Amino acid sequence: VFINTISALCKFPKLIQDKFRIKEYNDYGYYEVILFIDDEWQIIPLDDYFPVYNKRDVNKNYPFKFCKPSGNGDQLWCCLLEKAFAKIRGNYSKIGIGGSPDEAFDVLTDAFSETEEIPKIELVRGKAKQDDPFWEKLLLYQEKKYIIDSIGRIKYIPRIKKNIS
Repeated sequence: VFINTISALCKFPKLIQDKFRIKEYNDYGYYEVILFIDDEWQIIPLDDYFPVYNKRDVNKNYPFKFCKPSGNGDQLWCCLLEKAFAKIRGNYSKIGIGGSPDEAFDVLTDAFSETEEIPKIELVRGKAKQDDPFWEKLLLYQEKKYIIDSIGRIKYIPRIKKNIS
């Protein structure tokens, strides 16, 4: 959920850039991320060590377990944000599956957020009804340049094996 929210915020690069007090790579491997925790902006000190798998990949590198560096592997900003969130939550396992976009938006922006269940879409001749209030709300939010994030839940339903004789 947290990485999904970062992705939604990327439409507004300044929101992301403002989270970093140290914006450039440094030889000390020390960074500071600013997050909104307990009703105030707090500085989260970080190093540039990240969890990796203990088995090398085809390039003889140890692949990252969670967020991967972007660009040519030289952009750690997303990994640092994820690490800061994991640090305030206790560890990486506490930010995996679950959580809510509301919490991620709050920590990253201190902005009001709203969560809605996406209703089943009623189709008319293969297309969504024109007067769908949920769709109209999404269009209004997009027009106002609100940040829109979504997460989905997948329910696994095993296929029923049929005996074909």
